[in-house]
Amino acid sequence: MDALLWGLVGWAVGGLVAIVASRLPYGLPLGGWPPKCHACQKTLAPLDWLPVVGYLLQRGRCRHCGGALDVRLPLTEALCAATFAALWWRHGFGPLTLIGSLYAAILWLVFLIDWRHHLILNRVTYPTVLLALALSFVFPLTEPLRSLLGAVLCGGVFLGFYWLGRLLYRGRVPLGMGDVKLAVVFGAMLGAQCGFLALVLGIVAGAVQAVALLLLGQRRRTYMPYGTALVAGAVLTLIAGPDIWAWWLGR
Repeated sequence: MDALLWGLVGWAVGGLVAIVASRLPYGLPLGGWPPKCHACQKTLAPLDWLPVVGYLLQRGRCRHCGGALDVRLPLTEALCAATFAALWWRHGFGPLTLIGSLYAAILWLVFLIDWRHHLILNRVTYPTVLLALALSFVFPLTEPLRSLLGAVLCGGVFLGFYWLGRLLYRGRVPLGMGDVKLAVVFGAMLGAQCGFLALVLGIVAGAVQAVALLLLGQRRRTYMPYGTALVAGAVLTLIAGPDIWAWWLGR
């Protein structure tokens, strides 16, 4: 029951994530309320802006202008709620659940923005690194030195991948600097060991995503927002918690 209640908190936080993700890339103020339809600028009814519920009540279309609503918004809201519930179910009440939920909300924000706009924003990654370094004193997966080393090492590895991609590929590089900064975030949040594992899981998720796109008939040159796959790996690592490194070593 406690996990379900915490999932409801994640449901509400997911709604805030969706609102921030719909404004931050455009430089819009984050405090405007109530939300409006981006197409017709009509103010939404209270039930319409409820996470997931509003989308279902409107049957995927704005009740004012009939424009299609972005299905990625309720999907991310639902993922945020599920992550909060999973963290409580896995770890109970404590720093790992509370700080992990905060990290998860930020990661789902990165996920949604990258999925919709193919952007990983500095205004999200830079403050998150500083936040993770500050919280490393109390977060069970890290300590200050481990968090700092994780940020440097995870970011350094992905920076190497970025330059390797620049050498091997012409035109659009498969890995961008935004992904490098996201690796720094993972290292600061999780430390070097769990940060590396989050990146490995993200790479696997990216491979699955690429295969799925090909099976759906997408062209090989179709752009894939790689940050979404990396976020999935980090969220899985957060949910697994300290035991994931023992699992990784086969103990």
